[in-house]
Amino acid sequence: MVRFDRRSRSSAAPRWTSRPIPELMLRSPVLITGAGGFIGSELVNSLLARGHEVFAFDRDPDRLNRLSSCARSDLLRLVCADISDPTSMVKVARQTRPAVLIHLAAMHVIPQCEAQPNRAVDVNIGGLCNVLAAADEARVEFILFASTGDVYAPTTGPSGEDDPTCTATVYGATKLLGERLVSEWAERRAGRHATRVRIFNVYGPGDGNPHVLPDLLGELQRGGTITVGNVHAARDFIHVEDVVALLCRIVQMPTPPTLVNAGTGVTTSIADVLEMLEVLVGRPVTWTRDPSKLRASDRAHLRADTARMQALFPGFVPRSLDVGLGDLLARAGVCPL
Repeated sequence: MVRFDRRSRSSAAPRWTSRPIPELMLRSPVLITGAGGFIGSELVNSLLARGHEVFAFDRDPDRLNRLSSCARSDLLRLVCADISDPTSMVKVARQTRPAVLIHLAAMHVIPQCEAQPNRAVDVNIGGLCNVLAAADEARVEFILFASTGDVYAPTTGPSGEDDPTCTATVYGATKLLGERLVSEWAERRAGRHATRVRIFNVYGPGDGNPHVLPDLLGELQRGGTITVGNVHAARDFIHVEDVVALLCRIVQMPTPPTLVNAGTGVTTSIADVLEMLEVLVGRPVTWTRDPSKLRASDRAHLRADTARMQALFPGFVPRSLDVGLGDLLARAGVCPL
């Protein structure tokens, strides 16, 4: 089923800033799959603020309704449909005719992908194939594909875009194949482009997924003992607003890159996160290991090499983890601003 919410457009012209308007901003609307999700909802608001007309595509009507209530823009269009339905995808693409398609929709929680590998492949590969076929029908000019740092081969150092890939998870495997499919889509027709963004561990306000930082902060807010799995695992945590800022900049580039990391270049272990939380809340934090939270596929270290990102966007500095966590705790009323 496809449902469009086409609210009446204001006759007033958009208020542009005095800065030059990038080429892609002058083209057709941006279509975002998974727009009601953690990254998607933030991205929708950011693109609207930059003057883009946005088609927010999601299979969950409740998430779209929440997005609509927060965004409130005459540039926003809501599309309720599922990427797993090829007929719906083609219909959406033909009716929206976007120049830019940002593909965020995926089954991405690693334990869920491990427990349901067939469904993960159906959504992450089958759904992507439907998206690419629909993009062909609509003659989309540019696809931005959200991939993951989990595609890299294990290493103790930073992982750069030209480094070997080798993943031990179902999720990483689907994203690695997805990258290849997106690249081949771009190469089949002259004049179109695709960017694969390998996003590392995202955190921030509004994350309702069972990821490690929301779990820690939720247990801290509730009080009592925090339960953790592998406290020595070190990850590159990047704030959702910084990820979205990068995605927006890529969308607005006349010649976007084919592949780029989205990370901070800094790793923090879960043990270090617990110490950081103690400093931020100003009291001891009691924690214990929970064997049920250990994952066989859990790698010891994952960090982005950010050299290419910095070369593309000079001066862009993602916020540090202590600043991001402090903001989250303040929003939750756990510690002062």
